[in-house]
Amino acid sequence: MTWHGLGKDFETAFEYVSYPPGATSPKLIGMSPLTCSISELGTFLRPDDKALVSFLTDVWDGKERPFRHTTRTAGEIKIENPWLNVIAATTPSWLQENFPVSLLSEGIGSRIVFVYGEAKRHFTAYPSRQIKAADFHDMESKLGDDLNHMAQFVGPIELTDDAYKWGDQWYQKHHSTSSVHMASGRFGGYLARKQTHMHKLAMVLSVAQRDDLTIHVKDLQEAEQILTDAEKSMIRVFESVGVVDEAKHIAEILSFVRAHGWLTAKQLYALCHNIMMERDFKLALRQAIDGDSLMVVSQNGIKGVSIKPKVTH
Repeated sequence: MTWHGLGKDFETAFEYVSYPPGATSPKLIGMSPLTCSISELGTFLRPDDKALVSFLTDVWDGKERPFRHTTRTAGEIKIENPWLNVIAATTPSWLQENFPVSLLSEGIGSRIVFVYGEAKRHFTAYPSRQIKAADFHDMESKLGDDLNHMAQFVGPIELTDDAYKWGDQWYQKHHSTSSVHMASGRFGGYLARKQTHMHKLAMVLSVAQRDDLTIHVKDLQEAEQILTDAEKSMIRVFESVGVVDEAKHIAEILSFVRAHGWLTAKQLYALCHNIMMERDFKLALRQAIDGDSLMVVSQNGIKGVSIKPKVTH
């Protein structure tokens, strides 16, 4: 995909809405909304395409001025009030191979909420056997009706006075205290935009539950809690980008030990020798032990390593 192609899609998506609804002389507001559902992020985003990345960043910022650009081949591209929703899937390994740290810490990556799951939450081999077809279609119909109802909402979403007060207190605390779990500089861009992420999510929560186009304190609190919970796994995604070889070797070792439960150093090296030199293996193994990721455990008088349990308080 090129930014020119996406820009043309924005132009095609242009439409007017009347505000306020039902008024005798309503104001016509132009907008260009797009929602992209992408099964593999790599087919949509090329991090090395600087023009595309810059375009996506500019669109995300939601400037009121129209986006204008003239090209020799495509002519003028003009986009009124672009609004882009992207729901895409990828893996930490793809990000590791394709995402530079700069894009993650300050660029388009800091404008994305990464939701990551290391393991399946539910073991459901045959979903169609868990719910009757009639119940599924009834649920689908009701969801469609609800989404159509929400799509009729027009106009700004306001915050209540209590929501403004809570948001102001949150803002001061957020920018005056350091995040312990996101202390690395690579999280700086995301943390700087967390307020925006939180308010966008609060908008979704509000219209999903009520018709008053108002953000209440509970909407902000729930949005903040959802993002904070997501950050626990988001750290794994951020840490997979721009890692040095030693960190990659440690990650490989931990994967093998996690899968087998317990391995001797000889058994572990037999699994790793195709992907790292012996000296790199020994260094990574020592670092994993010193870093409390692995612990030395004896079984039947033979020393080996296993994953060190995490201590919870």
